[in-house]
Amino acid sequence: DILAETDKGAMVLSGGGSKLAVDSRVVHDEPEAEYPMLYRRFAEIVRAGISDVDLAPLQHVADAFMLGKRN
Repeated sequence: DILAETDKGAMVLSGGGSKLAVDSRVVHDEPEAEYPMLYRRFAEIVRAGISDVDLAPLQHVADAFMLGKRN
C-alpha cells in the first residue's frame, strides 16, 4: 500500500493501484487488471520469440551522463 498524509487528509492507494481511499472513504475500487494484462503480454512475446522494450529512458540517462559536468 502507498500511504500519504497531508494537512488536507490521508490517502491510501492499494491493490496494485486498483483501490483509492481518501480519509478512509473509498473513492475508487475496480478489479486489478494491470498485472494480469502485463503477464498476458509477457506470454505473448515469449511465445512469439520477440522482445518488447523501450530503450528511450536508458538513452536519456546515458545522454545525461555523457553531457553533464562533473565536479
